[in-house]
Amino acid sequence: MRKAFEKYLECGIFAHGFARARCDDCGHDFLVAFSCKGRGVCPSCNTRRMAETAAHLTDHVFPRLPVRQWVLSVPKRLRYYMQREGPVLGMVLRIFLRVIAQTLQANSPGAANVDKAALHIGAVAFIHRFGSSLNEHALPCLRSRWRV
Repeated sequence: MRKAFEKYLECGIFAHGFARARCDDCGHDFLVAFSCKGRGVCPSCNTRRMAETAAHLTDHVFPRLPVRQWVLSVPKRLRYYMQREGPVLGMVLRIFLRVIAQTLQANSPGAANVDKAALHIGAVAFIHRFGSSLNEHALPCLRSRWRV
């Protein structure tokens, strides 16, 4: 953790390294400071990684269908067990997805006219294990899609 914090302190500072880039169209040169590429400490690198992941999901994973984001906030007393016990976290996620699927199916016009086996959801889950002050927690954030 100490090494990651030290790298974070050097992140984006030209004195600690940079690359020179040139625009092919206009010929303008510009400098790009090296990043620490750290996990968990550097807000700049975490934001870049988040944007890259969102672009990848949008371009290569999610089909061209409506997408919704669902957030499950877990009571603090349960977060400890979900943090330490993988099967418990998996069970909570499966229940959460099942409830979403049932709710969407019950409230979607036209779903009653379709075979239940043909209806399905897809989900990508991001488990947030730490808060902004590096306190541990478990907050599953799910994106799901529904097709009728």
